Amino acid sequence: GSARAYEFYLRGNEVARDFTQLPVARDLYLRCVAEDPGFAPAWARLGRAHRLIGKYLDIPQLSAHQARAEEALRRALELSPQLPLAHKLFAHVEAEVGRAKDAMVRLLQLARETRNDPELFAGLVHVCRYCGLLEASLAAHREAQRLDPHLPTGVVHTHWLRGDFEAVLELAGEEGQASRSFALLALGRQQEALEA
Repeated sequence: GSARAYEFYLRGNEVARDFTQLPVARDLYLRCVAEDPGFAPAWARLGRAHRLIGKYLDIPQLSAHQARAEEALRRALELSPQLPLAHKLFAHVEAEVGRAKDAMVRLLQLARETRNDPELFAGLVHVCRYCGLLEASLAAHREAQRLDPHLPTGVVHTHWLRGDFEAVLELAGEEGQASRSFALLALGRQQEALEA
């Protein structure tokens, strides 16, 4: 709707790369949607910021952040019902509040209609893992990477659950550096784990 709103959105995206700066990103997204209330991607990113702030930075207020995340993501989907980014990010919220199966069914239906969107497959990596479908999670990762080799999918967590700690080490630099030391420890490489 305006260059100013888009600037807030882009600045929020850049700042959000650093989890410790998520409150700053949230505030930038809030400024964006105040400037342009119809900008669905900003609502989706605002939802992600709230989810991650509650999960990692403000754990005592987790349920309040989850509620704000869900509200922002529902707003994004009201504005743009087919927005893959919003569906992926909403699936993360749903999985974490016990609705992973519903999210998986919705994403699979959307993926049938929109076979070339990597965001939908990245969302499936997450919800399939939450449903215990680890091979399906890996297949969704492969498809997301085929469509966009640079899109993070969180597959490192799927490898962790499979006990494939070598794969965790391979991906730790890209998706989950924090997992590196735990994978090294699981492989009996204690000194390397301490150094990591």
